[in-house]
Amino acid sequence: MNLSMKKTIAGIGLSIGLGTAIGAEPTLLLIGGALNENADIISRFVNLSGGNAGAVGVITAGSYPYDLDCQQYGTSTSGGCNDPTVSNSKMNANYYVDLFQSYGIDAYWIPVDAATINNANDPAVVNLIANATGLFFSGGDQSRYLESFIHNGQDSAAMTKIRQQYNSGNAVIAGSSAGTAVMGDVMITGGLSYNALRYGAYQLGTEVDPDDLTYTQPGFALFNYGLIDTHFSARGRAGRIVELAYDRNIDTAWGIDEETALLIVGANGTAADGEVIGVGGVHRFDLSQSYTGNSNSYELYNVVWTHGTDQDLIDLHTGLLSNTRAQPSASGRASISRDVFSSTSPREMIGMGISLALSSDRSVIGQTRERSPRYAVRLSKSADFYAFGSSNTSFDGMRLDMYNKSVTPVSLP
Repeated sequence: MNLSMKKTIAGIGLSIGLGTAIGAEPTLLLIGGALNENADIISRFVNLSGGNAGAVGVITAGSYPYDLDCQQYGTSTSGGCNDPTVSNSKMNANYYVDLFQSYGIDAYWIPVDAATINNANDPAVVNLIANATGLFFSGGDQSRYLESFIHNGQDSAAMTKIRQQYNSGNAVIAGSSAGTAVMGDVMITGGLSYNALRYGAYQLGTEVDPDDLTYTQPGFALFNYGLIDTHFSARGRAGRIVELAYDRNIDTAWGIDEETALLIVGANGTAADGEVIGVGGVHRFDLSQSYTGNSNSYELYNVVWTHGTDQDLIDLHTGLLSNTRAQPSASGRASISRDVFSSTSPREMIGMGISLALSSDRSVIGQTRERSPRYAVRLSKSADFYAFGSSNTSFDGMRLDMYNKSVTPVSLP
């Protein structure tokens, strides 16, 4: 696509973001996990939540329940459930309360977890949610969030109030890791990319192997722009989210890297763009024009990949990027990955994608480490491909093909 056809934003301080006031529109801040006390992300959430005039309700129901931890390990502050270094719902809440308060905003725990699900119908807990101008959902296991707040398929009183606060714009909703994963409708619950390509997707509870791709539905369904996954590049999750999108006939899938966030102001449908904040990337995969091959082996072609980095705006509906950076000079050859979905060697696939974006090559083929069977991942620059920035590189219009390496893939256009 010609530069003149791309959306660019010049002379605008993107760090200001898409909004800084509460009480306007439904707002989501979705973090890919491993927040690492990133100041840009935390300060944006605090400011959107009203700063020193606001209050953050910290929700840690994805964590191992505090009461169960106490029963198992005792109540000691050294190795027991009150040890601030252990991970349970109350200790994790204390950590985040202290963190947000250090930014000048009031913060408190919303005491609901998988061992205290009745609290989700307690009027006192509902009142805590009603008084919050920001609600932060921490990491852990996203299935625990559903267990804690949705009972027998029905919203608890706390979940009803969360939706009211969100839809009215009275509280910004932020999630990290499991707290982001639960925000979608079809919710991914586990699995590796290799298993996803080999065996497909299983509804949670029907899987054969612990590494199989699993999902459940519905999640909280606050994010209405497709599937969403976290810890994305670090754990090689592109294969699993794309396969789940194809399996469930969903046109759009998103992946958010660690210490990175996607901010959407107007997340009820009025927003045109989402803003990327942080050190990694936000990935969008468009399957609307994808298709399979004619063999009996795995073949999926023509998935369009967008990769946005810090301060980029991603069009939520087209995947086109907006930013102020110039197109990099293309030179040299692209590098390949021989473990493209690696969960132990971080950023294999995005490394290959950025290498192609900066190279003079038109395509590159990587492969899985696993060999029975081995899958190929082919990236290519479509007619609409465009890259931004020689460092912290982002791009849109990159074609992604995945197929069993034993087959002859379809030719590129």
